[in-house]
Amino acid sequence: MGILDELWYGNISPCERDFKKGSKYSELLGYIVRHEENLQKRLNDEEKEIFEKITECTNEMYGIAEREAFVRGFTLGARIIIDIKWPVRTITFSRTDRTAIGHAITKSYNVTVCL
Repeated sequence: MGILDELWYGNISPCERDFKKGSKYSELLGYIVRHEENLQKRLNDEEKEIFEKITECTNEMYGIAEREAFVRGFTLGARIIIDIKWPVRTITFSRTDRTAIGHAITKSYNVTVCL
């Protein structure tokens, strides 16, 4: 099965996030959870509700940013592959014609081609 089939059938999920225990990401996630738990203990019910709304909006914003980064990365990767497989080049050539009274007229042309 090819990579597109794997993606189609859900065997690959670009949204899943794996991280190694003891990594910088794991360490920062632990700090966030610990500080959030400490903060939650000190908040009253109204403040907890406000904090929950902030957290939900922040998570949604991060989701949007991750999706946009994925699309940019995927697009860049596809463009790199296309450029390697079918390089686009601009070829310049000139053509000289003679007028009815013998004057030379030279025109230059740029042509973009996919090789």
